[in-house]
Amino acid sequence: MKLPRCLRDWWGWTVVVLASLQLALALGPAFNYHIYLLSFQKEFGTNTAITGWVGCVAHSLMCLGSIPADALIRRLSPRTVILVGVLLNCGGFFATAFVPSLGYAFLTYGVAVGLGTSFILQAGFTLILLWFPTRYCARASSIIVIGTPCGTLISGPVLNTLISAYGWRHAFMMASSVIFIISFLAGLFMTTPPPVPDLKLREADMGSPETELQPIGLHPDDKLQEIGEMKDGSPSPTPASVPFYRQLAPWLMAIGVAVGTAAWTFHAINLASFMDSIGLSDGDLSLAVVVLSLGQITGKILIGIFGDSLPFLRLYLVAASFIVGAVLSGFLILTSTLPPMLALAYFFGMSRAGFFATYVSSSMEIFNHFGLSVVTLLVQIPFGIGVLISAPLAGGLYDFTGDYTLSLVAIVGLLGLAAGCILLIAIQRRIRCRTNEKDINAVMNETKYAPIQSTDKVAVV
Repeated sequence: MKLPRCLRDWWGWTVVVLASLQLALALGPAFNYHIYLLSFQKEFGTNTAITGWVGCVAHSLMCLGSIPADALIRRLSPRTVILVGVLLNCGGFFATAFVPSLGYAFLTYGVAVGLGTSFILQAGFTLILLWFPTRYCARASSIIVIGTPCGTLISGPVLNTLISAYGWRHAFMMASSVIFIISFLAGLFMTTPPPVPDLKLREADMGSPETELQPIGLHPDDKLQEIGEMKDGSPSPTPASVPFYRQLAPWLMAIGVAVGTAAWTFHAINLASFMDSIGLSDGDLSLAVVVLSLGQITGKILIGIFGDSLPFLRLYLVAASFIVGAVLSGFLILTSTLPPMLALAYFFGMSRAGFFATYVSSSMEIFNHFGLSVVTLLVQIPFGIGVLISAPLAGGLYDFTGDYTLSLVAIVGLLGLAAGCILLIAIQRRIRCRTNEKDINAVMNETKYAPIQSTDKVAVV
């Protein structure tokens, strides 16, 4: 029986909200690693570099683990992979509470938590793209990533309170147990969209724009961009029969995401060190983190409202995010007091939202003809690589010079390079559009006055 459109949409948005909750519960504690970094150092007597690498391994595997996650999704189902991810994530947190030395934490926290979060991320985005492949894709993508800053804001004070009252080991056990119960129950309801049977047309309905040439498995109201016609008026890209790794645009997208992520990660990992270097206190840092998260939430809400009605490709929004981030990073070099730091933190958050809320939907918009696996892996793997190289890059330049001036100059350059790669994709599409238009016009001019050969037999009198 065909599922009514209203019920289908309602359950789709329910899945989106549950996916956002999963990201809040998985990424919130992970992005607050700096809270228990000091507890690890005090417990095990390790230095900052080694202790920080535990969190760095987890953060990088959150995206690099999308390769095994995608293989499991194709073999099992997104819901099953999410439940496996919840087991790995919460099990890793719980097991970390019993490690006798930091070396074991690389396995329990770095690998288990990182892979578990990756499974949740990959399966969550896959579900969103299955429910909303084009219609409301930007809105759904924005809602799911709103969970990250919300989870970061809420889990930070909660973890601080638990660690102060019970110690980090008991805090890990209590937090992971509660998160497991909520996440596992939510994961049970994260289903894939029901299959839509092939439409059997009556003769009177043949040629109807609402039912003709609709992709199998999608509802007729999902207005997919048909072959030969894209949102910006340009023709469809190179046919999907050509492997994506032999085309320029996917490589430009991967490089842009990797380089841009490496630059944006600086503001997540090295912000505390930068504020300390200009003489600001820990209280100022906490306030700046809150303002940064509020900026991200504001930006993602705006993208959720207007992202599906933009008169241009969301690719341009990603490029604009990098350009604005480069300008703000330049101003950061001149900052030495709290008020301008808070203002920059808020606009940094909004600018980051332009990237984090649209990079998956932008990939879907441009590369959907390659399939969902390529759409997600094309941005998730470069994202993980960018996170992995960010900390040594910014930290190494700081150790070499003694301040963050050279690091910020490098960040400006990286964001400019990322914006250039993304804009080159748009330029390539424009060139292909004009070339195809000329070819079409030439063919039409050649055939406009061609004589029509009749096949009717003429009776001879």
